[in-house]
Amino acid sequence: MDFSEEAKRRLENSGVGFVLVSGDYVYESEERGIAPPMYCLSNARDKMQGASVADKIIGRAVALLLIFGGVKFVYAKTISRHALDAFANSDVIVTYEEIVPYVVNRKGDGMCPMEETVLNIRDGQEAFDALQRKMREMRANPIPE
Repeated sequence: MDFSEEAKRRLENSGVGFVLVSGDYVYESEERGIAPPMYCLSNARDKMQGASVADKIIGRAVALLLIFGGVKFVYAKTISRHALDAFANSDVIVTYEEIVPYVVNRKGDGMCPMEETVLNIRDGQEAFDALQRKMREMRANPIPE
């Protein structure tokens, strides 16, 4: 079994939302959205180079972060057209189950704010910085539920 198959198998069988496999290194996270790839970029960037990732939902923000980290293989249960556009300009090999126009926000009434933040960004470092700013802004001004 290769690393891309291992990542997909772990995603399907473990109940987590994000899996990164790089040689003997495995990172699994139950967190949603950009948190897992942001964690990997900040704490295990060397492990991302050439790695395989499986994720339940991949939008443009996650796509740009995975490209920036040097991931080689990606599997998504659901992927946005904006993410596919980002991957089209990379060497990442992508497989997926379902395409959606965009990732929906958690309230279900519009586009995910992280995907919206990077719609016009192509550079990985620029995306990483913009997403960090957006996360700080959202923590400082939480939206009431």
